Amino acid sequence: PTFGSVFPGDNGKVNATTRVVGWTNSENLSDGLIKYTVTSGTDTNSPHQSSMSGKLVSGTQNIDLGELVEGCLYTLTISGTDIAGNAGNVDKVNISYDKTGPSFGVVTPATGSRIGVSSRVVNWTNNEALSDGFVRYVATAGTDTGGSPAGTHSISMVGMGKLGSGQQSLDVPGLVNGVTYKLEINATDIAGNLGTMAVNTGLVYDEIAPNFGSVIPNAGEYCNNNSIKITFTLSEALQSGQMIYTGVSGPDSGNARTRTLVGSELTTLTSQTVQVNGLVDGTIYDLTINGTDVALNPASTISRSNIRYDITLPAFDPVTPLADTYINNVTRKAQWNNSEQLSSGNIKYVYVSGSIDTGGNPVGTHQVDLTG
Repeated sequence: PTFGSVFPGDNGKVNATTRVVGWTNSENLSDGLIKYTVTSGTDTNSPHQSSMSGKLVSGTQNIDLGELVEGCLYTLTISGTDIAGNAGNVDKVNISYDKTGPSFGVVTPATGSRIGVSSRVVNWTNNEALSDGFVRYVATAGTDTGGSPAGTHSISMVGMGKLGSGQQSLDVPGLVNGVTYKLEINATDIAGNLGTMAVNTGLVYDEIAPNFGSVIPNAGEYCNNNSIKITFTLSEALQSGQMIYTGVSGPDSGNARTRTLVGSELTTLTSQTVQVNGLVDGTIYDLTINGTDVALNPASTISRSNIRYDITLPAFDPVTPLADTYINNVTRKAQWNNSEQLSSGNIKYVYVSGSIDTGGNPVGTHQVDLTG
């Protein structure tokens, strides 16, 4: 006789349900035996066996040989003798008994996270090979009419090739900005055991990039120690942010001076000002500002070019008329050299002694503002 369609087969994994042996007798038998024999691990009740009593006719048969031991490997043997006295048998080897459901390790994004386009990607670890499974986001607050059913966005592990043991990741698209979700993962292992569902809750979806509002200084400005400070207003809390002055001309050319936002600087949503240290007088800088919000959405980079850093006071030497000089209507004309371009300036004569000077504003002061 022969025994076809034997289940479980070679290298099979079975549990309390799927350990039931199935087979097909090619003809009627006079006697037969089915047994599980342990080949690896400890099973003091091995072999687990039963006669084919009541299972001797040709056709499909099945029988449960009872509880096996978790983690052991077995050989399944089916043997029998037909009515004419001919003996036959079949072995199926390396059958493992597993009645523990799969687990998924540390699942991210974690409970309470704010997630975006990149950070919505789900990461987990299968502790064993699977036969089926899913990853899904389910809306718990807010309005999400997408998915099936509405508010549920589910991806099969089968179709995405995520059934193997080890680290896995999967993007679940279709989430709606501002909606709160729970994340669920569950699967069935090769032996047919269903895992305990992993659930992370309170996941707020945010796909809006942050911004820095009106930023100063502007491109092309001349700045001193005060005006070189950077003023901005965050649209939302950030996870990270940087202000970078890069020298493009002058003594600090080629160097980047970086200020990383820390603490309350990342969460303050009103106007704030920060100082970038290490700038060098006389250098022209390009300013770059970037950041990422808590949901890992990157901000559009802010760029300001040709900002001139100047902390040296202007000089006017030589100046005429000189001190202690007699002047008239001609020689009273002031002459000087500007050491650099000015934004404002004035020249004034201030009365100190001699004939009383009642002119000017205030009295005794004669001033001309520089122009042109």
